[in-house]
Amino acid sequence: MRISCIILTRNNAEAFRESLGSVLAQRPRNWNSNVSVPWTWTCEIICIDSSDPPLSEDKCLCEIQRLPFQAAEAFTFQCIHQYPPRGVYPAMNLAMTVVSGESLMFMNAGDSFFDATALDRLHGTALNFHRETGGWPRFVFGQALIQQENGHGFCWLVPDSSLRRIGRWLRYFLPNHQTVLMEREWAVNHPFRLDAPHSADRSWLRQALEPPTTYAYLPQPVAIFRLGGLSSGLPDRRILQLRLAEPSRTKWEKAAEVIKYLLRPAARWYPLLMRYKSAAVGLFCR
Repeated sequence: MRISCIILTRNNAEAFRESLGSVLAQRPRNWNSNVSVPWTWTCEIICIDSSDPPLSEDKCLCEIQRLPFQAAEAFTFQCIHQYPPRGVYPAMNLAMTVVSGESLMFMNAGDSFFDATALDRLHGTALNFHRETGGWPRFVFGQALIQQENGHGFCWLVPDSSLRRIGRWLRYFLPNHQTVLMEREWAVNHPFRLDAPHSADRSWLRQALEPPTTYAYLPQPVAIFRLGGLSSGLPDRRILQLRLAEPSRTKWEKAAEVIKYLLRPAARWYPLLMRYKSAAVGLFCR
């Protein structure tokens, strides 16, 4: 299977290198640099770069050339410079017009896989689903390890490890998109909405869950998500107004944004509240 991993970046070369390195570190679980091991997947890396000046594609290709032979054969790299920037979701839609893999996943610069086997474990979950049912799932997803904005202190998993009924959890919550391996054919036929600059990924995932969907859940951490980005921070009044105006948000999601706004005076305690919430939801869905 060919997997397309899409990385978005804008004037953040250090964070981009972190994400690129995380993708290039992916290996099969039984991989050994001294023994020839068959790879059941290959990965094309598509970078949508809105930086000024643009990233050097040659430097990125050099990173692949430094890999062990088997690994270097498994990865390809393509960089598309989109400037002036048009926003996150237009960049995601642009990437979906050029991908060639059967499945795809998205990363923003700074996002990373949990470990070197995360991609292989997601792919293995899709393979197991195919063996059991005869068909491929629309998407596969795993747990996200949530870190605080500074990368230090406590962290937690979403969904929580105590969860047993993933179908019940999905009635109320959505996976972190960094943990989702999506079927390309479905994705390219369902581009991201451009009238929801803060929540189009949520609307996209809700669409993916609509019947007759099929999905597979891997109850293991596969990606690291750091708080503090556009969609995870507590909104100020201006951001709250933008989010409430987005037609893609449900009434419950809008109510959640109002609660987040009211929590701004207790911003230092917000990560702790999120941690307790994940644990409580996990118990509710046992």
